Order: sequence, then structure tokens, then C-alpha cells
Amino acid sequence: MTHQRGVGLIEVLIASLVLAVAVVGTSMLLVDSVRSLSDASIRSDALLASADCLEAGRLDPGSCNATQSIASIRTDLTRNYSVAAVTEGSELGVSLTWNDAFNDDSARSMSAAVVVPDSARIIKPSLLVASLNASPNTESPDAGVSPPPSDVDDSGSDDESNPETDTDRVTNWTVSLSAYGDGSDGSDTVANGENAMVKVDLSSVPAGQVMTAATGCDDATSVTVSGGDTIFVSDVASNCTVTPVFSTQTYTVAASVKSGGSITPSSATVDHNGSASFEVTFDTGKQFKRFKTDSCGTATMSGSTASVTNVTEDCAFEVETETAEYTVTVNGYGNDSDTVDYDKDAKVDVDVPSGQVLSGATGCEAESSSVEIDADNEEITVNDLTNSCSVTPVFEAIDTSWTGSVRVELTQYSSNKWFQILRPQICGMFGKNNGKKHNTTCSFTSDAASKSVTVTINIASQNFICTGNKTGVKGSWSTTLNISASNPNAKVILVRRGGVKQCKGSDAAKITYSN
Repeated sequence: MTHQRGVGLIEVLIASLVLAVAVVGTSMLLVDSVRSLSDASIRSDALLASADCLEAGRLDPGSCNATQSIASIRTDLTRNYSVAAVTEGSELGVSLTWNDAFNDDSARSMSAAVVVPDSARIIKPSLLVASLNASPNTESPDAGVSPPPSDVDDSGSDDESNPETDTDRVTNWTVSLSAYGDGSDGSDTVANGENAMVKVDLSSVPAGQVMTAATGCDDATSVTVSGGDTIFVSDVASNCTVTPVFSTQTYTVAASVKSGGSITPSSATVDHNGSASFEVTFDTGKQFKRFKTDSCGTATMSGSTASVTNVTEDCAFEVETETAEYTVTVNGYGNDSDTVDYDKDAKVDVDVPSGQVLSGATGCEAESSSVEIDADNEEITVNDLTNSCSVTPVFEAIDTSWTGSVRVELTQYSSNKWFQILRPQICGMFGKNNGKKHNTTCSFTSDAASKSVTVTINIASQNFICTGNKTGVKGSWSTTLNISASNPNAKVILVRRGGVKQCKGSDAAKITYSN
């Protein structure tokens, strides 16, 4: 029987396989360990970033950006911060996301939140820790034992002989307002490197001023304002003072027209106690009625311009309209006027001068459809009035002339037929030797209300013009006629006889008037 000495090939292969499995297993353990350490490192970075953000956010939401990339050892962390409102009981939340390089670059995340304390003052964790460190611990076995020497390098530029500037010895710093302080809220004492908050007493700030910035505390990282009355000082490094910076408060005035028009602009920005003007375009037939305002200072309307003054807050006003009214006025001659609604007829009276008649009118042509006159009623009518206007009456002189006549009828009962008729105001003299009957008519024109005409009859000296029974006028007879426009025609009837005893009662001279 033959025995083999040494190691065979099979044994070598088996040993190599076992060794390879062991190496692979060890490598996997190492990789898993590295993954776990990396994940723990990233989570530690995320936890620290979250805590820092939440602590700062309780004091000033702006100190923690909404989205921010934070450098980490293994990867980049993206921090998202959210808060509904910084009031008592509101919740501050922060979440961080990153990609796991050891797990197919899959997304990972962590979230944290904290509630704002109900107290008016926020207790900073660092102050609480400092307070606990400063308190004696009677239960600790190390009570009364001096702490070990600090290994912090205090060879900096701070003055160790002055406890107020030695940052290694001073724990707290005080931030104060230079003006407009509000009791205890006008200052804030915080630990070195912490954030401070002070409040401005708005009741002492001049009216119309608003805080927009603050100066001072140059050693701090930043000085910001929030809410109009709060100043935040980040990373306080010394006792310091902040001074509020104010600017004039501005307000927004909104303007509108209820109906019947439009207004521009629709809104305006106005300084405190300032004013603004707006232009109103009225619809046809509409005009301003009144303002409806929401505490918008003093509102006035001039023509088409609406103005507000003494504005002290955001406000709005509305222009209300109504049907427009327009007036027609007579230029002189009584100065009558008539006010009517848009597109209605206006009627005015005219005092017509004596001796004239209303014959027309000028004016208001562009503001109406037509202008009419009523001469009999001495009126002017402006139809479909669309705007205020004035009219001027036009007159013509009245023709007051009239035509009259004087007729003389002479009946002669004498042998001598000679006679003369004198009417010097109209026809002069007429004479003729005629027969028994003589009729003559003389016409005239006059523009006077009445006219006097003297009529004289001359006959032979021995003859008579009968005036009654056996009475008469010898040789000559005369009378004066009063003729008027209403009775312009006069007639004289005479009888002539040779002797007065021949005169009869029916022969008496007669004078009549007619129209």
C-alpha cells in the first residue's frame, strides 16, 4: 500500500475557497460599518442643523432660511424651514433631506419641530444651561471642587483685566434701546453669542412714522427689524445699544365709482396726512351725488376731480352718481332760469322791452336739439337739454303806426256855394264852389297813440253853419277831432243855410268816430 506525503491539490483548492469566503465576509462587514458610520455622521449633522435652526427660529424666523444647503462630511444636506406664525403656541418646523450615497443614492430625510413657549419671553436653552452650571449642586459628590483649568486659548485681544470685555469671563451681554423703550421689553440680556430681542414703544413714536431699520450693536452679526416694533440682534458679543430708524408711513387709497362712470387711477399710495387726486369720467347724463368713504380723511369733489386729504390709514372711497341736472339762463331781460334733468326741455320767460316783440334767440344750440320761441307768451324753450347754457333773446320793433281819415259832409241850402275846408294837420285846405252836396275825405298815417285834427269850415259871411234849431255860427265853424288808433275814422256832418232862422234841429253839426 502506497501512502502520499504533502498537500494535495484538492486540499489547496478547498483552503483557498474558505479563505476567499472569509475575506468577502470581512469586506462586507467593513462596508456595512462604513455605511452605518456615514449615516450616523450625516444624521448627527442634520440633528445639529435642526437644533440650531429651531433655537434661532424661535427668536427670529428670518435667521433660518426657508431653503438652505449645509455642507456635511459625506454629502450635502438641504434644510427646509417652515412656520405658520411666530406667536405663542405656534409650531416651528424644520426638515432635512439628503441622498444616501451608499444606497443607490436614495433620498433620506429627518424632521423636527418645537412649539413657541406660551410666555411672553422666550427662554433660550443656552441661558438655561448657563444658569444650571452657575448653580451649586449640593447633591453632587464633586460639589465645592474647583473646575479643572480651561484649555481654551484666552490669549486673544480681549482685555482680561476688564470683566465687561473679557469674553472668557463675561457670560451675559445686554442690548438696550437708545430711545422709544417700552419698560422691560426695551432691553434684553443674553449669553455671549446668543440672539437678543427688544421692543419699541410705538405709543411714543411720532404719528405717521414706521420703523424700517435699526442701527448700532456693530459687534453683532446682524441687526434686523420685524413686525414694526421688534428689533433682533444676532450673535451678541458685547453690551450695546440699538437705535430705531423710522420713515414716513404710507397708505393705500382705493377708489371706485358705484355706477354711472369710471375713475382713474383705481388706487394711490399716500404719505401719512397726505392727499391724492383722482379723475372721474361720468357716463352721459350722470353727475356727482356724494362720497361713500371708509375713514378716508376728507373727500371733496371739484368738477371731475375727486380728492382725499389728511389720510391716516389704508382706506377706500366710492363715488355715487345721479341723473345730471342742467340749467338754462336768460342773458338779461329778467335773467330767468330753469333747471331740468338731462335730456329734458327747459323753458324760460323773457321780459320783452316796450315797443318790441320777441322774434328769436341765440345760444344753447350745441347743448340741445332745438331752441324755440313763443312770442305771444314771451317764452323761450330749449329742447332735449344736455348741458348748462345761456340764451340771448332777439327782438324786433313793433309797428305802431295806424291809418286814419277825416270825412266832411256839407249840405248847402244857400244860393252862395263858396266854401273852404281847412285840415292843416293832415290835408291842408280844400275849397270849391259846388252844388248842394259836398263830401271830402282826407286820410293820414300816425304812429302816435292818438292824433288831434282841427277842422275849420269857412263860408260866406252872411251864411250860417247850423248848430241847432234856429242857431248857428255865422261865416266860419271850427272843431277839434281827437282820433285814436282804436277809432281812427272821424266824420263831420254840417248843414249850411242862408239865415240862422232857417236852421232846424236836425241840421245841428254832428261828429262821429268809427274803426
